[in-house]
Amino acid sequence: MRINDLEEDSSAVPEREGRIVRRKFIRQMAKAALSSGVGLTLLGCPRKNSTIDSIKDFKITKQPPKELTDLSMLCWTDNALDEFVGPFESQYGVRIKRTYFEGNANAFEKMKLGGTQVYDIVQCDALWPQKYAEAGLVDPIDFRDYPDSYPTPWDCFKQPAYQMYKGEWYAFPNCWDAVGVGYNTEKVRPAPTGFDALWDKKYKGQVAFPIVEDNTVQVAALHLGYDDIYCLTQEQLSACYADLVLLRSNARKLYTDLNEIEQLFGRDEAALGLVVISWVILKLKKQGLPFELFTPRVTQGWVDTYMISSGSTHKEMAKFFINWYTSPVSQMNFLKVESKRTCQAGVRRFLTQAEIDFYGMNNPADVLAGLLLYKPTCRAEKYAEILARLKV
Repeated sequence: MRINDLEEDSSAVPEREGRIVRRKFIRQMAKAALSSGVGLTLLGCPRKNSTIDSIKDFKITKQPPKELTDLSMLCWTDNALDEFVGPFESQYGVRIKRTYFEGNANAFEKMKLGGTQVYDIVQCDALWPQKYAEAGLVDPIDFRDYPDSYPTPWDCFKQPAYQMYKGEWYAFPNCWDAVGVGYNTEKVRPAPTGFDALWDKKYKGQVAFPIVEDNTVQVAALHLGYDDIYCLTQEQLSACYADLVLLRSNARKLYTDLNEIEQLFGRDEAALGLVVISWVILKLKKQGLPFELFTPRVTQGWVDTYMISSGSTHKEMAKFFINWYTSPVSQMNFLKVESKRTCQAGVRRFLTQAEIDFYGMNNPADVLAGLLLYKPTCRAEKYAEILARLKV
């Protein structure tokens, strides 16, 4: 299903673990960015054309609760780095206790097994809020509780169908990204126009492709023109395996750690490959290397969100934190450190046009219209079997 066709459907089979590779990679990239000083002010982009003089001009208007309390959050590691959470803790004298999970299914199980009594906030990817809501694990969201953040996300992230359950909204958007084809502009000509380029025999021995649960079989399914890439028939799965065998013969390397593609590109060992995190290309371009990213009209993608636990005893404090964290001023810091695509269009007021273009902060509606959001697969064991066979 494309993102704009999603219905309120909580019938999906729970997701197997597999996102940890992507998350580990993002953490590594964030640390690299911090250690190298990569940031908005070091991109060679002039700051004088920003539409306001300083990010300090933005003020949080929502008043904190009368009683400031610590919060407990179940989340992805890369979205709760000290660089993001620390300023809130320092300003309000509280602690955000963070418990990290390895995948959506892992987090969902933690919440079902008493997590509502432990955690105030839980994070998940786009198609999971409905499952949480159906199980009674999270509370609906009233956008009026988020005056500093709700007005300015891109419209396509405001109460989308995949975050709704029985007419109520359950998850506040944080960031998103889309799967694409990264390529060396000096070696890949003409520029790719789809995933077909990865199978093109003229690039034999120059292709990098991941063997990871969320993407490998699904991208092969897209290449073959299948619609429901997360619920393939046995016949379709067999066809995907055969297609991936062809791609394997074309590949410089089938890798399992998403960090490897940056290394393969950087060492000039691969000319093109599947890119799950667009930050890879931004980092290469910052090094002056001739790489670009092509995002197909129909591709995979993800949208990270925050929800409030139904058993939390600090709900007002949780709302206050989410409002602060997803506001333009905090998301500007998020963009600066990780270079991930924030859902918060309000950060544009702090950016020059050159920075907006560099970070891909133009309206994502067209890209989102074609996204097939990560979701649980119907035959997870069959998808995993294909990955295992490819590794042999």
